[in-house]
Amino acid sequence: MAVIDFTKENMERCRCSQCPVQGTSKCVKEKLNNIKNLREDEMPTSEDFPGMYCANGYAYCEDLDPEKECQCATCGNWKMYNLGNADPSQKYCQNGEAEETEEYKETEGE
Repeated sequence: MAVIDFTKENMERCRCSQCPVQGTSKCVKEKLNNIKNLREDEMPTSEDFPGMYCANGYAYCEDLDPEKECQCATCGNWKMYNLGNADPSQKYCQNGEAEETEEYKETEGE
């Protein structure tokens, strides 16, 4: 499995909250508003952060629209972890977390 840690740095690179798949989700909007109320030294849990599905493989919000265009390929984490070579390579909110591939192993750590 591609190990993508739930860290502040990875959260900042994450583009899920701007993804059209989440654009009309009331659940996502509520979670993003709740995150704004956290202290700077607090980290939300993966359940409270609407994103990093490539890492946790689960969308806690059930009102996402997977028919919308995905933007995983524009994400800094997707590029950093070479997720184009993982399976699945996109729509982790629907398809689950990124699984490691041989091609990923070869590029890991470069």
